[in-house]
Amino acid sequence: MRKQLTAKNLIAALALTGATSLFAAPAIAAEEAAVAALTAEERAAEFEARFDEMAERLELTDEQRAQVEPIIRESIEKSQAVMAEAGIVPGEKATRGQLLSIRGEMSAIRKSTTQQLAEILTDEQMEEFKVIREENRAEMMARLQGRAS
Repeated sequence: MRKQLTAKNLIAALALTGATSLFAAPAIAAEEAAVAALTAEERAAEFEARFDEMAERLELTDEQRAQVEPIIRESIEKSQAVMAEAGIVPGEKATRGQLLSIRGEMSAIRKSTTQQLAEILTDEQMEEFKVIREENRAEMMARLQGRAS
């Protein structure tokens, strides 16, 4: 069964793809419930706000911003599909088996995203992106493993 695209799924997928820690919601149930209840319009606005934060942190030019946004969106969609296929529900503890089952595909998505961004971003921006990605990945893994972050 395919999971519906929600802000909660979007945030989890971003975290697993290493898109940016700015997209990850705090690991508290009330916040997750509020994010999940957002309308499509609110989710779009939330994405834009968080993308703006990432763009600022990376100091993206307008041209870079226009190139980076579709890469991030595609990465999110692919990650969500992988997670949904494995039965992972963002905000709920994932089993070790689930995490292991998505490891290869998520790694491939991260690698593809990184390669695409490396063609657009400067070396300094890529270094900052990698820092953001690792912060985000650690937070999401803690959430999926049922630990407070």
